[in-house]
Amino acid sequence: MKKILIYVLTLSMLVLCSCQTNTQTPQLSDISSIPEENINSSKSNEAEDNVVSVNSQSTTAQPQKIIVNVNAKTSKMFSTNPSNSLYNISKEYAIDKLSASEDFTKSNVANKTFNVLGVEYANLEYSKSTKNQYTGRDYDTFNNAEVTIDVLPNGEIRHYYTRNSIKVFAGYSAPSEELAKKYVEKILPNYEYDEVKFTKIDSLDRYSYRFYKTINGVRTSDSILITMNSRGELTSYIIKDIGKYDNIEVANFDINDYLQRIDAYVSEMCGDNLIDHGVNGDPYINIYTDNKLELTIPIWVQFKASDSNEYKAGEYVVFELN
Repeated sequence: MKKILIYVLTLSMLVLCSCQTNTQTPQLSDISSIPEENINSSKSNEAEDNVVSVNSQSTTAQPQKIIVNVNAKTSKMFSTNPSNSLYNISKEYAIDKLSASEDFTKSNVANKTFNVLGVEYANLEYSKSTKNQYTGRDYDTFNNAEVTIDVLPNGEIRHYYTRNSIKVFAGYSAPSEELAKKYVEKILPNYEYDEVKFTKIDSLDRYSYRFYKTINGVRTSDSILITMNSRGELTSYIIKDIGKYDNIEVANFDINDYLQRIDAYVSEMCGDNLIDHGVNGDPYINIYTDNKLELTIPIWVQFKASDSNEYKAGEYVVFELN
Protein backbone atom coordinates (compact mmCIF):
# COMPACT_ATOMS: atom_id res chain seq x y z
CA MET A 1 0.00 0.00 0.00
CA LYS A 2 1.44 3.37 -1.02
CA LYS A 3 2.29 5.96 1.59
CA ILE A 4 2.31 9.75 1.58
CA LEU A 5 5.13 11.46 3.44
CA ILE A 6 4.30 14.98 4.63
CA TYR A 7 6.98 17.61 5.37
CA VAL A 8 5.24 19.97 7.80
CA LEU A 9 6.80 23.43 7.46
CA THR A 10 4.28 25.09 9.73
CA LEU A 11 3.25 22.84 12.57
CA SER A 12 0.85 25.47 13.91
CA MET A 13 -1.28 24.98 10.79
CA LEU A 14 -2.03 21.43 11.82
CA VAL A 15 -2.24 22.11 15.54
CA LEU A 16 -4.67 24.99 15.12
CA CYS A 17 -6.68 23.46 12.28
CA SER A 18 -9.47 21.28 13.68
CA CYS A 19 -11.03 18.69 11.36
CA GLN A 20 -14.72 18.93 10.64
CA THR A 21 -17.09 17.57 8.03
CA ASN A 22 -15.56 17.91 4.58
CA THR A 23 -16.80 20.64 2.25
CA GLN A 24 -16.29 21.06 -1.46
CA THR A 25 -12.54 21.16 -1.98
CA PRO A 26 -10.87 23.95 -3.96
CA GLN A 27 -8.88 22.21 -6.69
CA LEU A 28 -5.12 22.62 -7.00
CA SER A 29 -4.06 25.38 -9.36
CA ASP A 30 -1.81 24.85 -12.36
CA ILE A 31 1.80 24.13 -11.49
CA SER A 32 3.77 27.38 -11.35
CA SER A 33 7.50 27.99 -11.67
CA ILE A 34 9.31 29.72 -8.84
CA PRO A 35 13.02 29.68 -7.97
CA GLU A 36 14.18 26.44 -6.35
CA GLU A 37 17.79 27.41 -5.68
CA ASN A 38 19.50 30.06 -3.61
CA ILE A 39 21.99 30.87 -6.35
CA ASN A 40 23.71 33.56 -4.29
CA SER A 41 24.90 31.05 -1.71
CA SER A 42 28.59 30.22 -1.61
CA LYS A 43 27.68 26.73 -0.49
CA SER A 44 24.66 24.72 -1.57
CA ASN A 45 23.36 22.14 0.87
CA GLU A 46 21.27 19.17 -0.15
CA ALA A 47 17.88 20.59 0.79
CA GLU A 48 18.67 24.01 -0.65
CA ASP A 49 18.90 22.67 -4.18
CA ASN A 50 15.23 21.75 -4.28
CA VAL A 51 13.36 23.38 -1.44
CA VAL A 52 10.91 26.19 -2.23
CA SER A 53 10.42 28.71 0.59
CA VAL A 54 6.90 29.49 1.78
CA ASN A 55 5.75 32.71 3.42
CA SER A 56 3.46 32.14 6.37
CA GLN A 57 1.35 34.39 8.56
CA SER A 58 1.67 31.98 11.45
CA THR A 59 4.55 31.11 13.73
CA THR A 60 6.73 28.58 11.95
CA ALA A 61 8.28 25.46 13.42
CA GLN A 62 11.21 23.41 12.21
CA PRO A 63 10.38 21.19 9.21
CA GLN A 64 9.05 17.85 10.40
CA LYS A 65 7.99 14.74 8.60
CA ILE A 66 4.98 12.57 9.29
CA ILE A 67 3.80 9.43 7.57
CA VAL A 68 0.12 9.21 6.69
CA ASN A 69 -1.53 6.28 4.95
CA VAL A 70 -3.35 7.78 1.97
CA ASN A 71 -6.32 5.47 2.45
CA ALA A 72 -6.58 5.86 6.22
CA LYS A 73 -8.83 8.16 8.20
CA THR A 74 -6.61 10.95 9.53
CA SER A 75 -9.09 13.18 11.33
CA LYS A 76 -7.98 11.99 14.77
CA MET A 77 -4.47 13.20 13.99
CA PHE A 78 -5.49 16.86 13.70
CA SER A 79 -6.74 18.66 16.78
CA THR A 80 -5.99 21.64 18.98
CA ASN A 81 -3.95 19.52 21.37
CA PRO A 82 -0.19 19.78 20.59
CA SER A 83 0.47 16.54 22.47
CA ASN A 84 -1.81 14.48 20.23
CA SER A 85 -0.75 11.69 17.90
CA LEU A 86 0.22 14.19 15.18
CA TYR A 87 2.92 15.62 17.41
CA ASN A 88 4.22 12.21 18.39
CA ILE A 89 4.28 10.91 14.83
CA SER A 90 5.97 14.02 13.45
CA LYS A 91 8.56 13.86 16.20
CA GLU A 92 9.30 10.22 15.37
CA TYR A 93 9.93 11.03 11.70
CA ALA A 94 11.53 14.45 12.20
CA ILE A 95 14.62 13.63 10.12
CA ASP A 96 14.62 15.30 6.72
CA LYS A 97 16.58 12.97 4.45
CA LEU A 98 17.65 15.72 2.08
CA SER A 99 19.23 17.90 4.76
CA ALA A 100 20.47 15.16 7.09
CA SER A 101 24.08 15.71 6.05
CA GLU A 102 26.85 15.42 8.63
CA ASP A 103 30.12 17.34 8.44
CA PHE A 104 33.30 15.80 9.78
CA THR A 105 37.05 16.16 9.38
CA LYS A 106 39.41 13.56 7.96
CA SER A 107 43.00 13.38 9.14
CA ASN A 108 46.08 13.90 7.00
CA VAL A 109 44.29 15.11 3.85
CA ALA A 110 46.79 16.82 1.57
CA ASN A 111 46.12 20.10 -0.20
CA LYS A 112 45.06 19.73 -3.83
CA THR A 113 45.35 21.60 -7.11
CA PHE A 114 42.32 21.80 -9.42
CA ASN A 115 41.87 22.89 -13.01
CA VAL A 116 38.39 24.23 -13.69
CA LEU A 117 37.70 25.04 -17.34
CA GLY A 118 41.30 26.05 -17.91
CA VAL A 119 41.70 28.01 -14.66
CA GLU A 120 44.15 26.50 -12.18
CA TYR A 121 43.60 26.75 -8.42
CA ALA A 122 46.82 25.61 -6.79
CA ASN A 123 47.27 24.14 -3.34
CA LEU A 124 43.70 24.47 -2.05
CA GLU A 125 43.38 23.55 1.62
CA TYR A 126 41.16 20.71 2.79
CA SER A 127 38.29 22.13 4.83
CA LYS A 128 35.87 19.32 5.73
CA SER A 129 33.99 16.25 4.51
CA THR A 130 30.23 15.83 4.22
CA LYS A 131 28.22 12.61 4.29
CA ASN A 132 24.52 11.92 3.82
CA GLN A 133 23.50 8.35 4.62
CA TYR A 134 20.19 8.70 2.74
CA THR A 135 21.25 10.26 -0.57
CA GLY A 136 24.85 9.02 -0.75
CA ARG A 137 25.96 12.50 -1.79
CA ASP A 138 29.33 12.45 -0.07
CA TYR A 139 32.14 14.87 -0.82
CA ASP A 140 35.29 16.60 0.44
CA THR A 141 35.57 20.39 0.46
CA PHE A 142 38.69 22.36 -0.49
CA ASN A 143 38.89 26.15 -0.53
CA ASN A 144 40.80 29.39 -0.19
CA ALA A 145 39.73 33.04 -0.04
CA GLU A 146 38.63 32.97 -3.69
CA VAL A 147 37.13 29.57 -4.45
CA THR A 148 35.29 26.61 -2.89
CA ILE A 149 35.31 23.18 -4.53
CA ASP A 150 33.47 20.03 -3.43
CA VAL A 151 34.97 16.77 -4.70
CA LEU A 152 33.19 13.42 -5.02
CA PRO A 153 34.85 10.17 -3.89
CA ASN A 154 35.75 9.42 -7.54
CA GLY A 155 37.66 12.71 -7.77
CA GLU A 156 35.10 14.54 -9.89
CA ILE A 157 34.09 18.07 -8.94
CA ARG A 158 30.53 18.19 -7.60
CA HIS A 159 30.32 21.90 -6.79
CA TYR A 160 32.47 24.80 -7.94
CA TYR A 161 31.98 28.32 -6.58
CA THR A 162 34.18 31.36 -7.09
CA ARG A 163 33.78 34.69 -5.33
CA ASN A 164 34.99 36.28 -8.54
CA SER A 165 34.08 34.89 -11.98
CA ILE A 166 35.80 33.25 -14.94
CA LYS A 167 35.37 33.99 -18.64
CA VAL A 168 35.58 30.79 -20.66
CA PHE A 169 34.07 31.60 -24.07
CA ALA A 170 34.93 34.62 -26.20
CA GLY A 171 32.19 36.41 -28.10
CA TYR A 172 29.62 36.37 -25.29
CA SER A 173 28.87 39.42 -23.16
CA ALA A 174 25.61 38.37 -21.47
CA PRO A 175 24.04 35.20 -20.04
CA SER A 176 21.97 33.06 -22.39
CA GLU A 177 20.74 29.49 -22.72
CA GLU A 178 23.09 29.03 -25.68
CA LEU A 179 26.05 30.02 -23.52
CA ALA A 180 24.84 27.84 -20.65
CA LYS A 181 24.73 24.86 -23.01
CA LYS A 182 28.34 25.51 -24.00
CA TYR A 183 29.32 25.40 -20.30
CA VAL A 184 27.45 22.10 -19.89
CA GLU A 185 29.19 20.60 -22.94
CA LYS A 186 32.53 21.67 -21.50
CA ILE A 187 31.87 20.36 -17.99
CA LEU A 188 29.82 17.22 -18.83
CA PRO A 189 30.47 16.18 -22.45
CA ASN A 190 27.58 14.16 -23.94
CA TYR A 191 25.23 14.94 -21.05
CA GLU A 192 21.69 14.28 -22.28
CA TYR A 193 19.09 16.49 -20.62
CA ASP A 194 15.34 16.80 -21.13
CA GLU A 195 14.54 20.25 -19.79
CA VAL A 196 16.14 23.59 -18.91
CA LYS A 197 14.91 25.96 -16.22
CA PHE A 198 16.06 29.60 -16.06
CA THR A 199 16.19 31.64 -12.84
CA LYS A 200 17.47 35.17 -12.43
CA ILE A 201 18.06 37.50 -9.51
CA ASP A 202 18.91 40.86 -11.08
CA SER A 203 19.72 42.55 -7.77
CA LEU A 204 22.40 39.93 -7.09
CA ASP A 205 23.67 39.80 -10.69
CA ARG A 206 23.10 36.06 -10.86
CA TYR A 207 21.51 34.12 -13.72
CA SER A 208 21.17 30.34 -13.52
CA TYR A 209 20.25 27.55 -15.92
CA ARG A 210 19.51 24.10 -14.52
CA PHE A 211 19.59 21.23 -17.00
CA TYR A 212 17.46 18.25 -15.90
CA LYS A 213 16.69 14.71 -16.79
CA THR A 214 13.01 13.91 -16.30
CA ILE A 215 10.77 10.92 -15.54
CA ASN A 216 7.25 11.15 -16.98
CA GLY A 217 7.90 14.84 -17.55
CA VAL A 218 8.82 15.49 -13.90
CA ARG A 219 12.25 16.87 -13.12
CA THR A 220 14.71 14.62 -11.30
CA SER A 221 17.79 15.42 -9.26
CA ASP A 222 19.94 14.21 -12.20
CA SER A 223 20.98 17.71 -13.16
CA ILE A 224 23.65 20.35 -13.61
CA LEU A 225 23.18 23.96 -12.51
CA ILE A 226 25.14 26.69 -14.31
CA THR A 227 25.25 30.17 -12.74
CA MET A 228 26.62 33.26 -14.47
CA ASN A 229 26.80 37.01 -13.90
CA SER A 230 25.35 39.63 -16.25
CA ARG A 231 28.50 39.47 -18.41
CA GLY A 232 28.07 35.75 -19.05
CA GLU A 233 31.01 34.82 -16.84
CA LEU A 234 30.77 31.62 -14.80
CA THR A 235 30.40 32.03 -11.04
CA SER A 236 29.45 28.47 -10.03
CA TYR A 237 28.15 25.08 -11.09
CA ILE A 238 26.59 22.16 -9.23
CA ILE A 239 26.39 18.57 -10.50
CA LYS A 240 23.91 16.15 -8.89
CA ASP A 241 23.10 12.46 -9.26
CA ILE A 242 24.35 12.07 -12.83
CA GLY A 243 23.29 8.69 -14.24
CA LYS A 244 21.69 7.43 -11.01
CA TYR A 245 18.26 6.97 -12.60
CA ASP A 246 19.48 5.23 -15.76
CA ASN A 247 18.81 1.63 -14.70
CA ILE A 248 15.74 2.18 -12.50
CA GLU A 249 12.30 1.27 -13.80
CA VAL A 250 9.35 3.40 -12.73
CA ALA A 251 5.78 2.67 -13.74
CA ASN A 252 4.13 5.39 -15.81
CA PHE A 253 2.18 7.85 -13.69
CA ASP A 254 0.02 10.91 -14.23
CA ILE A 255 0.93 13.90 -12.07
CA ASN A 256 -2.76 14.88 -12.00
CA ASP A 257 -3.56 11.67 -10.10
CA TYR A 258 -1.23 12.81 -7.32
CA LEU A 259 -2.73 16.31 -7.33
CA GLN A 260 -6.18 14.77 -6.80
CA ARG A 261 -4.87 12.75 -3.86
CA ILE A 262 -3.53 15.97 -2.36
CA ASP A 263 -6.95 17.58 -2.80
CA ALA A 264 -8.51 14.74 -0.80
CA TYR A 265 -5.81 14.88 1.88
CA VAL A 266 -6.07 18.66 2.41
CA SER A 267 -9.87 18.48 2.48
CA GLU A 268 -9.82 15.80 5.15
CA MET A 269 -7.16 17.66 7.11
CA CYS A 270 -8.99 20.98 7.37
CA GLY A 271 -12.63 20.23 6.60
CA ASP A 272 -14.87 23.28 6.92
CA ASN A 273 -11.86 25.40 7.92
CA LEU A 274 -10.26 25.08 4.47
CA ILE A 275 -10.29 28.34 2.49
CA ASP A 276 -8.02 27.55 -0.43
CA HIS A 277 -4.89 25.66 -1.43
CA GLY A 278 -2.63 25.18 -4.43
CA VAL A 279 0.70 24.06 -5.82
CA ASN A 280 3.61 26.20 -4.65
CA GLY A 281 6.32 25.14 -7.08
CA ASP A 282 7.43 22.50 -9.52
CA PRO A 283 7.20 18.81 -8.54
CA TYR A 284 10.54 17.01 -8.49
CA ILE A 285 11.92 13.51 -7.93
CA ASN A 286 14.77 12.54 -5.62
CA ILE A 287 16.69 9.27 -5.37
CA TYR A 288 18.13 7.68 -2.24
CA THR A 289 20.83 5.12 -1.51
CA ASP A 290 18.39 2.19 -1.67
CA ASN A 291 17.35 3.37 -5.17
CA LYS A 292 13.97 4.43 -3.80
CA LEU A 293 12.39 7.33 -5.65
CA GLU A 294 10.21 9.99 -4.05
CA LEU A 295 8.00 12.53 -5.84
CA THR A 296 7.75 15.83 -3.95
CA ILE A 297 4.99 18.38 -4.60
CA PRO A 298 5.21 21.69 -2.68
CA ILE A 299 1.80 23.10 -1.76
CA TRP A 300 0.29 26.00 0.19
CA VAL A 301 -2.84 25.86 2.33
CA GLN A 302 -4.98 28.78 3.50
CA PHE A 303 -7.33 27.96 6.36
CA LYS A 304 -9.30 29.34 9.29
CA ALA A 305 -7.87 28.11 12.57
CA SER A 306 -9.60 27.33 15.84
CA ASP A 307 -8.57 30.79 17.14
CA SER A 308 -10.76 32.29 14.32
CA ASN A 309 -7.72 33.75 12.54
CA GLU A 310 -6.78 32.93 8.95
CA TYR A 311 -3.39 31.42 8.19
CA LYS A 312 -1.43 30.48 5.10
CA ALA A 313 1.22 27.80 5.41
CA GLY A 314 3.26 25.42 3.31
CA GLU A 315 3.85 21.69 3.14
CA TYR A 316 5.84 19.28 1.02
CA VAL A 317 3.77 16.25 0.05
CA VAL A 318 6.03 13.34 -0.85
CA PHE A 319 4.91 10.16 -2.64
CA GLU A 320 6.91 6.95 -2.91
CA LEU A 321 7.24 5.96 -6.58
CA ASN A 322 8.78 2.48 -6.29
